[in-house]
Amino acid sequence: MQVTVIATVTAAGGKLPMGWVHKAKTFKKVRQMKIKGDVHSFISAKGWMNANIMIQYMNEIVIPYLKGRPGALVMDDYAAHWTDDVIALADANNIELIRVPPTTTSQRQPLDLAVFGPFKHIRQRIALETRHTEISVLDNREEAVIRASKAWELITKKTIQQGWTQACPPLEAILHC
Repeated sequence: MQVTVIATVTAAGGKLPMGWVHKAKTFKKVRQMKIKGDVHSFISAKGWMNANIMIQYMNEIVIPYLKGRPGALVMDDYAAHWTDDVIALADANNIELIRVPPTTTSQRQPLDLAVFGPFKHIRQRIALETRHTEISVLDNREEAVIRASKAWELITKKTIQQGWTQACPPLEAILHC
């Protein structure tokens, strides 16, 4: 089972709380799930990121983290990240939005370079271990989010910092590292 995960790292190597997107029209089923920790749940009809979720994500995760300090988000070219409302919210909160040019995400996005690979590997390992030890566990969205949350917890500061180190030379064209 796959879910849309929203993960954010800081330039210093920290991790912000993970979010995920549930395919639903209401939060009724989300409230019944046993998702622990500081995981933020969002809903959309298709289970994907959209502009409304991007705004909620910024309001629930990014803006509280920044506590009024200026910040920046390095994001891919996905249309939901770049609506007028998203840009206005970023401007109002002194957040610079930095667009990774199309087709360059694998070279310039720190998360894609060094964090999501290990994240997916850890998540898959947790799934295999769970199936071997808890045969009765059904694979569903709740279990997928729990696996993702556990994997996110295991991503280290060193891994994140290595991602920034790898990203900075190619990012220099759009961001001064």
